[in-house]
Amino acid sequence: MGKAGQHLEWAQQLRQLRQIKATRLWAIGLASALITLGIQAAGGWRALDHISYVMLFRVRQAIAPLQWDPRVAVIAVDDGTLERYGQFPISRYHYTNLLDQLIVAQPAAIGFDLLFVDPSPYDKALGAAMDRHWTVVLPVAATAQGTPLQPVPPLAIAAAAQGHVLVQSDSDGITRFVEPYQGDIPIFGIALMQVYRESQAAIAGDQSADSTAIEGSPERRQTPLWLNWPAPIEAPKNCALPEPGHLQIYAMDCVLRGQIAPATFSNRIVLIGVTATGIDPLRTPFNLAAPSSNVYLHATVVDNLLNGRSLHRLTDWAIIPLVATISLITCGVLQHPRFRIAVFGLPLAWGAVAALGFAANLWLPVAAPIATGLLILVGAQVNAQWEKQQLMELFAIHVDPAAAALLWQQRHHILKHGQLPIQEAIATVLFVDIRGFTTVAEELSSHALMGWLNQYLDAITQSVTAHGGVVDKFIGDEVMAYFGTPASLADPVAVRAQAISAVEACLDINDHVRELNWRLEQDGYSPIAIRTGVHTGPVSIGSVGSRHRLNYSVVGDTVNVAARLEELNKAVVEGNPCALLASEATYHAMANGPAGEVPSDRFTCQRIGYFKLRGRMQHVSVYAICPPLMPTAVS
Repeated sequence: MGKAGQHLEWAQQLRQLRQIKATRLWAIGLASALITLGIQAAGGWRALDHISYVMLFRVRQAIAPLQWDPRVAVIAVDDGTLERYGQFPISRYHYTNLLDQLIVAQPAAIGFDLLFVDPSPYDKALGAAMDRHWTVVLPVAATAQGTPLQPVPPLAIAAAAQGHVLVQSDSDGITRFVEPYQGDIPIFGIALMQVYRESQAAIAGDQSADSTAIEGSPERRQTPLWLNWPAPIEAPKNCALPEPGHLQIYAMDCVLRGQIAPATFSNRIVLIGVTATGIDPLRTPFNLAAPSSNVYLHATVVDNLLNGRSLHRLTDWAIIPLVATISLITCGVLQHPRFRIAVFGLPLAWGAVAALGFAANLWLPVAAPIATGLLILVGAQVNAQWEKQQLMELFAIHVDPAAAALLWQQRHHILKHGQLPIQEAIATVLFVDIRGFTTVAEELSSHALMGWLNQYLDAITQSVTAHGGVVDKFIGDEVMAYFGTPASLADPVAVRAQAISAVEACLDINDHVRELNWRLEQDGYSPIAIRTGVHTGPVSIGSVGSRHRLNYSVVGDTVNVAARLEELNKAVVEGNPCALLASEATYHAMANGPAGEVPSDRFTCQRIGYFKLRGRMQHVSVYAICPPLMPTAVS
């Protein structure tokens, strides 16, 4: 059977390879999921998750921004306050005055995010002011060596509660979570919420209110509180009132000078902390280049607890089914060629899911799911290269490289329908036959004949494929080949190039035959001669045959004309020394260039007559073709 026209019995083999590919793809999905989870367990995605944390805040702020709870207010020891009252730390005398002004408003809770660890002359007065409010919370901390930093006794006794201010930042300087408890000491925000609830209960006259309800279950004590920063922090200037929806920030200097009405703080949770430049800095997802201040972290904790909107994050165990699901979806989509392009949208789709989850206070991992999909894509590409290599090795046994490439391009159609789709093309078809093959067959044994015939057919195949053609079929000692693709249907330049290549391949075949004849004569056998016919015209390319046995071939009247031209060599000897006859259509195709003539430096064309071909009513103008140095008879 001919190479390009071999039966497409490999459709079954293609299906088997598809099954192998599918199995390998599921294995790739499993391996990708395991790799992703292994990296997750080792903390390898932490840096990317940190980046996604920031990006999710920015996306939410652009699409559906949150607003700060108006019940939270900050009195800031800012740069203007230090300019008026001296460098930090300022005298506790001013904090005493501040509490005396706030007594009229009766804030629900007051938290000093300031460490009062050293005694001062104003501790007694400040302690008395704190007693009058009975809702003041003070911070406790520790040195790097673990030494406790606690308020001085007069203030510690007067405080309604104490909370720790120990926070830990990630490698990018952003604090993403806080530990609710250090031992039995709640974090500063939780302590404020406890006092706030007691205050609200007292106002409502509810004696049964549980002031520790904010603590939640014992397990909650061990669970990090993931911070959900509501919005960027913008402090008003020149004692202007903050905009609604923003964190309510007031300069301490403005409050002490009466620029802010005391009633502003009525029934609010008021945090007092330093925000002056360079003191107690803090980075947030919204404040990276210009750091904020730690008092805003505690304001965020209070805001999250007031509204129940701290972030929730999947546990390490919950990430396992998530990654497995992503793996299954990706592999499932890749199994269907029609939807395969959708895989490239999966990272964007998961990014959208993560953004929607973030809007619902759920911080979904971004790096691990996307990495799983990308790993599967890379593995699928490697698997596709393996599949192509296997198929090319399979096809190379049966078809020419050009046909093999086309089979690869149409593999999904073959797998679905068992055959290639029929396509139209303008092609140049050639037939080559041995003149005197019977004599050679009589001289050689069947074994020797087969070896010699394979050499001859291999020489023709090399010539055809070297010039970009496809060997369609071997019919005994006759060979059919074609030059053309569906893309050449509307491309005259391609048609001309293919016609010229076909003729050049025929001349190369003549050269190979001369070399073969020399070897035959050396071995004492008779030489051979070949006859060639070439015609250019429309053809159909596709699968021909039954569902049990198919040929990939070209068909059409163009094929019949080329075959009859090859036969015509028997009758036309004069003026045809190369036994290569081409139709006028091929001649015009080769001459369809800028100069309007065939390339005479490659071959000579001589019109030898107007002939009626066997089985055809119409006559055909025929040309004889030879290399440029070989003389031809003039018609």
